[in-house]
Amino acid sequence: MARAVVQFVRSHRGQATPVATFSRLDNLPEGFGVIGISATSGPWFAGESIGLTLSQIHQQIAARISVKNELLPTYRSSLPNSPIWLLIHSCPAVSRGVPMPHDFAEWTFPFEFDRVFFFSSSRGKVEEISGASANALGCRRGTGPILVMLS
Repeated sequence: MARAVVQFVRSHRGQATPVATFSRLDNLPEGFGVIGISATSGPWFAGESIGLTLSQIHQQIAARISVKNELLPTYRSSLPNSPIWLLIHSCPAVSRGVPMPHDFAEWTFPFEFDRVFFFSSSRGKVEEISGASANALGCRRGTGPILVMLS
């Protein structure tokens, strides 16, 4: 593992101007989620260290859906007869991204949106979120969905 990360850093150090960050999408050595390379010298510093638990990820997604769900009546009155979808996304700027747990497809959340999705930049994948939606109408013929984005 140590040899693999040393080789990765050697082969990518020229991209650090002054810093380069690589994710799983960059074919990192096995066992690594993010590798940062700095072209500057000095003591090591990690300004965005964070540890998440599965329950915290679930709680945060539930909280974000709940906030937007409260605004849904306003969206529906402004856009009658239009399906309204919610997209929650986690990008690298948000604590280096929130990963999708392996059992994410089994999680459910209460919401009234027609469909809800989660995009994790660390996996580069969109997953549909299951929920107890009273309005699971899908996309009606002749109308396109209205997408509310939330990061």
